[in-house]
Amino acid sequence: MQTSDLIAILALIIALVSVFVAVFSAWYAMRSARAVRRSNEIALHNERLKILRGVLDLRFELSVHGVNIKKDALSSFYEQMQLSEFYFDRQIYNTAKECYDCVSDMVDFRDIGEHAGRDGREAKQDMDKQTDTIFNQSRNKIATLETMVKAYLRIGES
Repeated sequence: MQTSDLIAILALIIALVSVFVAVFSAWYAMRSARAVRRSNEIALHNERLKILRGVLDLRFELSVHGVNIKKDALSSFYEQMQLSEFYFDRQIYNTAKECYDCVSDMVDFRDIGEHAGRDGREAKQDMDKQTDTIFNQSRNKIATLETMVKAYLRIGES
């Protein structure tokens, strides 16, 4: 065997090792990309869960306090409602916004009704009726929103 044959065999071996390293590197890169994608999905899911917690907190506040819910209780839900625009589809965002607006209107009507109570009993009764109507609408909207968000967050169901 001549020196040129040995060099050719050595070159072939180096080329085969290089191909193996390239294939292994590509396979490892694909696995890494899949892991990063999965990590991003988990992070998004966790952010969406925070929004669901905001919905559940608002529903709890309404259940406990009814029409006497404090305006402060709406502040955390307001933030979650605004963030939902970036984490959910337009329908869920719009429903979250409607929920916030409805509960906020209920609190406003309640406060106006308290002032109307000083001015006249009939005006207070009208405001109380409107407050109760909006309260019932709020509860229904929040229940709908909760169902929508939970359906969106379910893993493994497509």
